[in-house]
Amino acid sequence: MNESKLLTVKLSYQDYNRLTKEAQRLNLPISILAQRLLKFSLEEIPPQFDKQKAREAIAGLREIGKNLSLIDGVAIARESREELEQRFIF
Repeated sequence: MNESKLLTVKLSYQDYNRLTKEAQRLNLPISILAQRLLKFSLEEIPPQFDKQKAREAIAGLREIGKNLSLIDGVAIARESREELEQRFIF
């Protein structure tokens, strides 16, 4: 369920006038514009970083990594290059 809460905000005279003018320009009630502006601003705030969950995720990745075979990226690249070169020799 999406429950709403009432919030009373005190604005400076200048901010109130700017908000009123913008609401008129957009043909919106001032309360709707204020809600939209607040919602947009809150969406820009990055979510909280949960350090404990991050540590657990890293530990899980370490465990997965322990079970993987070692890979020599240089050797794989060299073998791939040699294979490609072999294909183009006439």
